[in-house]
Amino acid sequence: MNSITKKIIVIGTIVLGMPFMFSLKKAKTAQPTQLVIYSSNYGFVNEQLSFSLNKGDNTVYAEIPESAEAGTIYVRPLSPGIEVAEQKILLPEINEKTLLKMYQGKQIDVTMKDSTKVFSGTLLESNGELYLKGIDSLIEIKPSEISAITYKGSPELRSEPSLELIVKSQTKGNGNFNLSLATAGLDWDSNYFAIIDDSNNKMNLESRITLTNNSGQDFSGAQITLIAGAPAKQQGTSIGSKDVEIAPNYQENPLFEYR
Repeated sequence: MNSITKKIIVIGTIVLGMPFMFSLKKAKTAQPTQLVIYSSNYGFVNEQLSFSLNKGDNTVYAEIPESAEAGTIYVRPLSPGIEVAEQKILLPEINEKTLLKMYQGKQIDVTMKDSTKVFSGTLLESNGELYLKGIDSLIEIKPSEISAITYKGSPELRSEPSLELIVKSQTKGNGNFNLSLATAGLDWDSNYFAIIDDSNNKMNLESRITLTNNSGQDFSGAQITLIAGAPAKQQGTSIGSKDVEIAPNYQENPLFEYR
């Protein structure tokens, strides 16, 4: 064999289509998001955001991955005269406890497990058992006997976690920010292929990279750096209240970058 030709082929995308139902002053991405992805289901996100701000106090919101680690989320103003006064993580609102609390005093339908009975009434209380006020009766229902609950209407609820920021601005106009965080759910894997031509004089070596995004956020168009192995980490907590680890400091030796 006289020569070896090496070729890098990146196959895959960091895209996850997730609905984001919260609406107050959401961020616009000012520049492409930068991702550092380890081959250990772990990654770092660096994103520049832009908000339209009024003079004084502003409440703005940014989307964050479901698997983000709470202790690593940091927002830094890039524009002069702007201060981040408060930062709060808002968890998804779509769960049974939140819905029952929201619908107290409102009409619901409760289907029992035997599928033959449906109780309709105004929800009075949901502390353990459910208490419904019917037309001429008070109905007590045990949770273990419920198959489904139908909530009338369609209120706007957060389906994904978000970051609420209280921003103080000295002037009216656009404000730029840098958002950085660590998250689980980002991973990559490689496969190698050697192709020898018919003359046995040349071999093409190809590497195919598969990117996986289970973080809970869409990173379409991001600039990606891939690193083999895992960073040194300390114990931390994700926004989903799972025991994961955070990495405030790390050393990286990137294999290559994909833009």
